[in-house]
Amino acid sequence: MLADNPIGEPELEELAAVAAAARDLGKFSIAHAVTLKGQLRSQAAKVDFITHAPLDEALDEAFVQTMVAENRCAIPTLIMMKLTAEGKGHSCRKPGTEGKKDFALARKSVKRDYSLASKSVKLMHDAGVPILAGDDHNTAWFTPAHPEVGNSMHEELKLLVDAGLSPTEALRAATVTPAQKFKLWDRGIVMPGSRADLVLLKEDPTVDIANIGTIKQVWCAGVSWTPKQSLLERSSYFDYGWTAASRDYVKSMIGYWIEGILRLGRRMYGEGGL
Repeated sequence: MLADNPIGEPELEELAAVAAAARDLGKFSIAHAVTLKGQLRSQAAKVDFITHAPLDEALDEAFVQTMVAENRCAIPTLIMMKLTAEGKGHSCRKPGTEGKKDFALARKSVKRDYSLASKSVKLMHDAGVPILAGDDHNTAWFTPAHPEVGNSMHEELKLLVDAGLSPTEALRAATVTPAQKFKLWDRGIVMPGSRADLVLLKEDPTVDIANIGTIKQVWCAGVSWTPKQSLLERSSYFDYGWTAASRDYVKSMIGYWIEGILRLGRRMYGEGGL
């Protein structure tokens, strides 16, 4: 769910109702919150996971202690926040219009300070908040940055280490920790009977996190391929790359954006909408 959005955000009561309904159904609730306001709304709604780390203000000790007490997890997506703060995106732009201002990055009143996001991660980590690695990779025109698929996760782990995690903790943030928090008991760990998602490296990443780039071999669900092989050579990739769940997600996002536009219209023009 989106806890903050320039087009139009749900009311706090709506966020809380969705989070409560998810708990009743045995599901998780995940909130998108790129601002301190969004983080506060997400926490008040009692969501399970909060994505992003705010660029406008750092989280404070009271907020973080509440996260610990309520067993809430953070997915800071530092690579996304860093690129956004640097203006490395083209929100709402079409190909060929690079260099033009867009509605998201042109809002000069919104502070975008990456150091605040990194500071928040250090505060959460030091307090014991579970940190999960996420890169927020996307190719949508309306987003403020586009982390590169694959490499962005490597950069995310490096940024987590810069924010205070040890290399081993950063690796766990991308493997066993998310598997446990999302109750995916068949993955995230190397043991008999688990899903064979493995990466063989030439150098030790627990010594230097940059060594995650020294890839020698990869196994996805037990299928082996080398870095020189293209995913296009793996027809099985496309067998499950566009699933019913993927289609449902796209439908839900389209529905959300339509509702956001209508919500904005009601705010601007009254109940008559657009």
